[in-house]
Amino acid sequence: MLLFGAVTVRGQQTLCIGAVKQFAVDMTENNGNGTTGSTYTWQVMTGGFAGTIIPITTSGNHIEINWGTTPLGSYTLRVTEFNGCENFREMEISLRDEVELNELNDLLICPEGGSVTFNAGFGYDSYAWYDANGALLANTRLLTVQEPGSYTLEVTQNGCTATQTVEATPMDFPIFTVNTDAYNTIVVEHTGGNVEQLEYQLEDLNGNIIKSWQVGNIFYGVSQGIYIVRIRTWDATCFTYIMATTISIPNAITPNGDGYNDVWDLSRLQTLAPNAKIEIYDRYGKLFKVITSADQFKWDGKYMGRPLPSASYVYIIYLGDEKITGYLLIKNY
Repeated sequence: MLLFGAVTVRGQQTLCIGAVKQFAVDMTENNGNGTTGSTYTWQVMTGGFAGTIIPITTSGNHIEINWGTTPLGSYTLRVTEFNGCENFREMEISLRDEVELNELNDLLICPEGGSVTFNAGFGYDSYAWYDANGALLANTRLLTVQEPGSYTLEVTQNGCTATQTVEATPMDFPIFTVNTDAYNTIVVEHTGGNVEQLEYQLEDLNGNIIKSWQVGNIFYGVSQGIYIVRIRTWDATCFTYIMATTISIPNAITPNGDGYNDVWDLSRLQTLAPNAKIEIYDRYGKLFKVITSADQFKWDGKYMGRPLPSASYVYIIYLGDEKITGYLLIKNY
């Protein structure tokens, strides 16, 4: 008597293209080797079968079928028992397409306290999310993570299983630079990074909002002053900032005593940032001057009362924890 056993497929008759499954009959007899004295043969009766059938037991009552490149459709699987006479039994097998995961994409995550949510999409019978070590994280459609890394989703649908690994990649903000012009326009430019959609907000040094969040990287009609440009991703999950100033900072002085352009004048800082500090260095890193409000933020280009050689010098303007750097050319002729 032929009785189909439940091995791996547990009686399921719907499989995926390329599936590898085991089938068996008479598993309760002769220690799982089928009826004593019987041998078994298996055939896929329907045309188009392009797989392999591999016996697991000597009698052939237990086999493994690799459906290989057999196209989708319905197939009849027949097992025949030989024991003085022939006896056969059939099972209908339906091959369907594999499950496709079209809605799952890699995401960027803010490296400092951020989180992202992966969405596997609707329509699956079950979901399982795993971390890179294979630990089960959730059995839900959505997975929210707070750490960068690899995450694997396994879904089932009508007996078919599919997996896909996605990445939560740390956000890498671009390198930002700020340009200003004579019309008090601030332009925030950036290069590099892996973030494309950004928003910008302009604040003064006290945190007052001058220009609220906008997609454009240009602020028009900004009064002279020192500002903080806040920068965030479009979904407001990651933030950074850069300093900007619309104060006119002269890039050259000619302290030759002719009464014209003899002094580097940043006296506007007396009102805008009275606690600021400015340091002047040569290209080798030697400090020549520290300028504060006690100097009214002015400098005559001299060191210990003597004119410095004509050259370009580096200035660093310290504004609390932030700083602005640039070059000052001194021409003594």
